[in-house]
Amino acid sequence: MKLELNVVSANYQKILLISILGIGDFVMVILTSWLVWTTQFGRGILNSDARTVFVFFAPDVLLTAIAFVIIFALTGLYDRDHLFGGTKEYGLIFQSCNYGMVAVVLTSYLDKSQPISRDWLLSFWATSIIVVGATRFFMRRLFFLLRRSRGWFIQKTLLVGVNDHAMMIAGQIKEQAAG
Repeated sequence: MKLELNVVSANYQKILLISILGIGDFVMVILTSWLVWTTQFGRGILNSDARTVFVFFAPDVLLTAIAFVIIFALTGLYDRDHLFGGTKEYGLIFQSCNYGMVAVVLTSYLDKSQPISRDWLLSFWATSIIVVGATRFFMRRLFFLLRRSRGWFIQKTLLVGVNDHAMMIAGQIKEQAAG
């Protein structure tokens, strides 16, 4: 049984996968920052001494998004072994967002020129976990669709042996959906 791989190289697919995930995470962290700010400060829900014009937060939001992507990379969220892993990937998202919030809190503690609302921090933390997790869920569905329709993200597998167990495994991984 021979499974043909798509002509697009596996390295290109891996680079594309990690790039899309990194850009998606970066955009979602920025979107989460804006969403939480708009919900709390833009609508006047919170009374705070912090500046309430989002433009003042823009450089901090960009640095936060960059820090989150770096933390995601360091915790293994872009490692091929952890991708498409379901609960393992979601656990890493939770852990990485926690580390990201620790970085934000430490940065805000060291830089006293821009006070940050504790309510905003709590809302940003919870929302970032939900938004990044949901984005990864939908991206996983997109990548599974590419796997089934185009044969992308399939790893070569070598089975040693020809007994009944090896034939059963070969039958399971013959389907492109198995990856």
